[in-house]
Amino acid sequence: MKKILLIFSVVSFGVMAASAQLAENTQRAIKAFQNGKWEEGFRLSKDADLNDKNIQFYLGYMYANGRGVPKDGSKAVKWYRKAADQGDAEAQYNLGKCYAYGNGVTQSYTEAVKWYRKAADQGNMDAQFKLASCYAYGNGVPQ
Repeated sequence: MKKILLIFSVVSFGVMAASAQLAENTQRAIKAFQNGKWEEGFRLSKDADLNDKNIQFYLGYMYANGRGVPKDGSKAVKWYRKAADQGDAEAQYNLGKCYAYGNGVTQSYTEAVKWYRKAADQGNMDAQFKLASCYAYGNGVPQ
């Protein structure tokens, strides 16, 4: 019985240490992104928590704008969607723009409006403006 408890303790400690390291790597990657160190952030993100909505947003931004990686609209959409699904308003707005302009996805004002609305509901002013423009011009909404 003591052997089992010892093994459990060692495994638990290893999991906690790995979890702490993952959190530290995530924060270091986010800080690099925030400081415009795109290549460093990208390198650090490989050992970070890829379920973190901030990491997801920054990866989407990198691919959308060619910051530290070649531009790739479909990869941008993939990462923006992950962050947007977790409620990140900036990712929702950017995903809406991808749909409005057909960047990385088939152009769809209906989808753009959906994502603009989610971001606008959280107070994102850019999304509120884009949503108002969609209504003004009848893009993706009934006239």
